[in-house]
Amino acid sequence: MDVQLYRGKIDEYDMFASNISILAEEELITDELYQYLRECQKDLRNVSIGILLKSAKVYDKDLITILDEKVKEFVNSFIKRNKIPDESILEIAKDAVFTHNVIARTTIIGKYIKFRRKETYVAMLSFPISDNNSNKIKLYMKFDYPKCRGSRINKEHPAYVELCKILNAIVDRNTKVYNRAIAEFKKKIENTDSIIKNVDNEYLVKVFKELDIS
Repeated sequence: MDVQLYRGKIDEYDMFASNISILAEEELITDELYQYLRECQKDLRNVSIGILLKSAKVYDKDLITILDEKVKEFVNSFIKRNKIPDESILEIAKDAVFTHNVIARTTIIGKYIKFRRKETYVAMLSFPISDNNSNKIKLYMKFDYPKCRGSRINKEHPAYVELCKILNAIVDRNTKVYNRAIAEFKKKIENTDSIIKNVDNEYLVKVFKELDIS
C-alpha cells in the first residue's frame, strides 16, 4: 500500500481572486471592472464572473479555456521564480500549490497576479482510496482539525474525535496515544457509515496500522 507521511512546514499558497486577476492581467477586463468585482460581495462576484465566462469568446477560444491555460502558466511562474524543486511540491490543485519545507518569497507575479499563503500545516498523510483505487486521499494536519483533499470527512461521525486524536498523535510521534486512539476508533466505527467519503472504515484502520509514526 502506497502510504506516505510528510512532516514539517507545509504551506498552501493560492492565487488571490484568480479569475478576475487573470482577466485584468491579460487586459480582458478594465481596471475599473476589476476593482468593482473585487469589492463585490462574493455571491454577486461569482454570478457576474459566471455570466462573463459563459458569454465571452476571445480569439475563437472560450474564456474558460483561456483562464485554465493562464492558471497553469502563472502557477508554473510562481514555482520557477521561487525555485521550488519538484520534490518540495506535494500537490498542485488548480491555482493552489502545496509546498513542503520551503519558503516562497516571491508572491507577486504580475500587476494583478498575487499569491498568498492561505494555510500552514504541520503534516500530511497520503494514501489510496482503496486497494483497487489508486486515487489519493490527502489529510493535511494542523493542531485543531484536519483538511481532507480527494474526499470529505464527516465531522458529525461518532468517531471524528478519535480520528483527530490519531492524526495529532502522528504529528507528535506519540506511539502510545496513537495505538490507544486506533483501538477507540475501531470501536466507534462499528456499524457506521464511512467517516471519509468513499473510504471503507476498516480499510482506514489498515492504513493507520501500516504507518510507522516514529
